[in-house]
Amino acid sequence: MVHSPDNAFKDKSIDLDLAAGKHPVNLPFDIASPQRWWPNGLGTQKLYNVQVSLLEGKDTLSTQTQRIGLRTLEVVNKPDAQGESFFVKVNGVPVFMKGANYIPQDNFLPRVTDARYHKLFADMKEANFNMVRVWGGGIYENDIFYDLADENGILVWQDFMFACSLYPSDSDFLQQVKEEATYNIQRLRPHASLALWCGNNEIGVAINNWGWKDSYGYTDENWNKLLKGYDQLFKEVLPAAVTTNDPERFYFPSSPSATGASLKILPKVIIITGAYGMVWNGLKHSRQRSRAL
Repeated sequence: MVHSPDNAFKDKSIDLDLAAGKHPVNLPFDIASPQRWWPNGLGTQKLYNVQVSLLEGKDTLSTQTQRIGLRTLEVVNKPDAQGESFFVKVNGVPVFMKGANYIPQDNFLPRVTDARYHKLFADMKEANFNMVRVWGGGIYENDIFYDLADENGILVWQDFMFACSLYPSDSDFLQQVKEEATYNIQRLRPHASLALWCGNNEIGVAINNWGWKDSYGYTDENWNKLLKGYDQLFKEVLPAAVTTNDPERFYFPSSPSATGASLKILPKVIIITGAYGMVWNGLKHSRQRSRAL
């Protein structure tokens, strides 16, 4: 049975005879005069509570309640007059994204209280954020993070947890990646705030620009094996997991990224996604100069 605790729609139920095991069940329901969910600054963040119960006669065997937001979201990534576009439409409206890169709030994760999460999102909203990127060198955040993103209209750019390194590509490792990705995709996909999936942080650009092959002394054979593994992980395993479990959301392999087959940073290359490191670098250099004085 599907039930609305807020009386947003009428109860719906279906009678089925099921054997033991997993059985997908489709039970549509209609919301009269639905209200859309909007990012911060563009409208309200209407959320509906949907309760799904499994009954046997009059006995309730299991119940789960999920909040949902009604909205459309499209990442527009296609050729244009300048090379290739990369922007987001919400409910058909192109949105200028304002936000920052998010890293874990503390080295000791249990010290991050619910109050700190609430303060974090209150600060984002006050600063007029409408998007935050969960960095691939951190963690898949706790449920409260995504709940608060839904409530405050903060879209989430979600990296998979890979950053700044090449990874194994043996079958056991790839299977573990598939299982971890599947779990987190299924956990996060109901959130209206979840905008897109990105395979990794900076690995694509690092392969072409950071001199890894020479600085680590890889042979041609080892290097080519690592590159093949990169393609397996970020161009096969992860996009397949997204397609299977969250097919309506956008996935791309790595950020920063650029037009064309190469990610070499050249004057004529148009950067599609990138990070402005001078916020951090400028502060670091300023502190260094201050200490020198």
